[in-house]
Amino acid sequence: MCASFVDRIRIGWSISRDSLTFLARERDLLVLPVLSGIIYLVSALVVFAVVFLGIVGVGETPDEGTSELIYIAGVLVYLLLTSISLTFFAAALVYCADRRFRGHEASIREGLAVAWKRKSKIVAWGILTAGVGFLIRRLSRRGGAGTAASGLLGFSRSVVSFYAVPTIVFSEGSIRETLSESARLFKGTWGEYASLSLGINLLLLPPIAIVILASVFGMPMLADSLVLPAIVLAALLVGVVLLVRQTALGVAKAALYTYATTDRLPPQFADVDLDALASRRAEPPGRGGV
Repeated sequence: MCASFVDRIRIGWSISRDSLTFLARERDLLVLPVLSGIIYLVSALVVFAVVFLGIVGVGETPDEGTSELIYIAGVLVYLLLTSISLTFFAAALVYCADRRFRGHEASIREGLAVAWKRKSKIVAWGILTAGVGFLIRRLSRRGGAGTAASGLLGFSRSVVSFYAVPTIVFSEGSIRETLSESARLFKGTWGEYASLSLGINLLLLPPIAIVILASVFGMPMLADSLVLPAIVLAALLVGVVLLVRQTALGVAKAALYTYATTDRLPPQFADVDLDALASRRAEPPGRGGV
């Protein structure tokens, strides 16, 4: 894969645009991030309640050391539960998207079943990412060099693990092999990744901007009794856009994984003619004229 920087940007932008088009036809895929969000919120509430009761208690207040241990345990459990749930539903989404790219019917139930078959790797990956996430949090709390180190570690994690979910779904290797393969694939598609993420954010920026502008300029003109419903409506609309973004990123990741492993895009992502790009790159200097 030897695409120029401009070609990489073009491919990534095409994937981001076509991901939203694909999602408009396959709207049921939005169910998976919704389920993931529900599990995420439930996990957060349960862990918060347990930690709060543990620290505040119903009788004698624990000392500072015990409170710190309870807090650390709560954070670790929270990170573990959320990492596992996010990876599980992301695996189901990537599988369903990939199957539908190939013209097969893949139900949400089938995607969840495949993710369940990969549960051992998903749990192992969740433990790894929870540990790294905890380290990032601890470093960021130290300030100064710790904040810089946490930022660098967080960026490295997002880069190295970009293809981890599709690799977990479509390969049989260990977690170490998954991490290695994900990093290798990213190395060959870094430009596409950057333009893909930016492209989806830019394409979804207008509806977000409309909601924000309508809230800023419309709220003062509403009667007091309508302010709260308007705030709730605005929050729901923003939530829908973020839901679409999350699902589109999952679809785009599946498409980019196909490109990274086969040098071909799925047929639903045919806006960029890869053969034409390859031919142009292969032309000797001076022959690309009229």
